[in-house]
Amino acid sequence: MFARAATATTHCHCHTGAMEARHGARAPEASTSIMLNGRPVLQTPAVLLQAWWRGVRDRRRVRRLRAAVRTQAHVRGWQARRRVAAVRAAVAMQSVWRGVRGRRVAARARAAVMIQKSWRGYAVRIKMGWQT
Repeated sequence: MFARAATATTHCHCHTGAMEARHGARAPEASTSIMLNGRPVLQTPAVLLQAWWRGVRDRRRVRRLRAAVRTQAHVRGWQARRRVAAVRAAVAMQSVWRGVRGRRVAARARAAVMIQKSWRGYAVRIKMGWQT
């Protein structure tokens, strides 16, 4: 009976060595180094395999989550750049319109000055008697 248990343990060690070679992680012997609710927990090969698998699964989930966050960041950046481009286009149109309006106001001012200049010249010529 003891020989059979030793064989099973040896078989388990061989399998552990193969796992170590494939995954780079060595499964330790069964021990009671972990405490759960104040009680020691036996680390059997099944428990160790479950812990290893949970770690693999959780790392995959974290990798997918990081990829999702990265994708969201890229999409939000793209949306922000689009909004900035739209605002810049609006600012450019406002600038063009203000330039057009400013030139119109300046043209009216020049026309008003021309009319005032002509009228004052005419009024002076009439006053001086140079023009009838």
